[in-house]
Amino acid sequence: MPLPSVANRRGPTAIYPLDRLVAELFDRLGTAIEVESENEFDAFCAATATIASYFAFADAISSWLAGRGVPGPKARDYVTRIFVGLANANVEAPERSLQSLADEHSTRGGINEQLLTHLVEHHVFENLSQGLDEVLRRIVSAS
Repeated sequence: MPLPSVANRRGPTAIYPLDRLVAELFDRLGTAIEVESENEFDAFCAATATIASYFAFADAISSWLAGRGVPGPKARDYVTRIFVGLANANVEAPERSLQSLADEHSTRGGINEQLLTHLVEHHVFENLSQGLDEVLRRIVSAS
């Protein structure tokens, strides 16, 4: 299941069933992730449904900046580079949980904690999980 980022040799590809040759090929095109079961593969497939939402999230932030007078290209570049840096932090610290990184970047009483609290209180992450469950049901019913 190669993703669009594999074209730039930066994306993961979930491999199932396990096949060393296929994994080696996709390791050269990004990162092969060998999954253990069809259920795990289906869950990985469902997780890819977040790609468009990621861009929409980044666009909402960029548009918010633009609405406050920041030129559009500058806003987009700034937001994009924030997320590139955060993604690199994830990759460079694989032993750390994503929650621990969220905690580290959420200064007590700070603005990151404020927005995260707002999103939690408005059930954004619960709704995301529910949406992914719906996508997974669709994938499973189609196979």
